[in-house]
Amino acid sequence: MSIIDILIVLGCLAGGYWIVSSVMGPGVDITRRDKPVDAEPAQPAADRQLPRPVPTPRQADWHLLLDVPRSASRADIDAAYKRQMEKALASGDAQQQQRLRSARDAALAGLSLPTSLRS
Repeated sequence: MSIIDILIVLGCLAGGYWIVSSVMGPGVDITRRDKPVDAEPAQPAADRQLPRPVPTPRQADWHLLLDVPRSASRADIDAAYKRQMEKALASGDAQQQQRLRSARDAALAGLSLPTSLRS
């Protein structure tokens, strides 16, 4: 392989990286339902609002956040919570951590309901 071939390969790699990074952009996450923090327009310090409160998941959505079926047992819910929380802690996403805590609480509250009242 000559030096020209190596330069062509490196140029193609750099061009491919540039194309992919320009299409994807920074912070693209297709799993998030809300707008990313970076997408909000910059405001002067006097006009800044306090951070929005973390929305709590609806009673029916806990299984989506924890990625378990509605009929999951307490052990399945705890295992899924730990698995999803590790991902949220690794990414440093405080809102997702709060959503997961709320989802776990909703799931455990649903387990304590009699079967006739569960949705």
